[in-house]
Amino acid sequence: MPAVRVYGTPIPKGNMTCLGPRGKGGRHLIVDAKRRELEVWQGKVTAAAGALLAKIGHQLAGPVAVSVTFTVERPKTVPLTKRPWPITRSAGGDADKLLRAVLDGLTDGGVIADDSQVASCEVWRCYPDTPGCPDRMDRPGALIRIETM
Repeated sequence: MPAVRVYGTPIPKGNMTCLGPRGKGGRHLIVDAKRRELEVWQGKVTAAAGALLAKIGHQLAGPVAVSVTFTVERPKTVPLTKRPWPITRSAGGDADKLLRAVLDGLTDGGVIADDSQVASCEVWRCYPDTPGCPDRMDRPGALIRIETM
């Protein structure tokens, strides 16, 4: 299964916020809450996907299986003995929203034509020192594996 590592802080996609005046008659824009950080993160994923595409030599067709292990920074207030896994929303974001940015990056990088090709996915969230977490990394980022089914 081809794999790629992306280093950086994983940013969830889909946490929306309203810009501009609210209420009747006012024009407003709904955007991702951390859109600048999301653009940087998704750009890193897209670049890594482009490198993965060069490695495998062709765009994957048909159904694919994706496995992503997100490594997030451990909050200083959370000791390893108290909570070895990130189980709160503030600890790196929701797994499904983190996955959205990765799948869009794989699409933008050309590895897959569209994220609707994903028939199976596995998502892990862990800290750099979480025991028993497969594919965890030594610093924040994501290890992405993809294969045809």
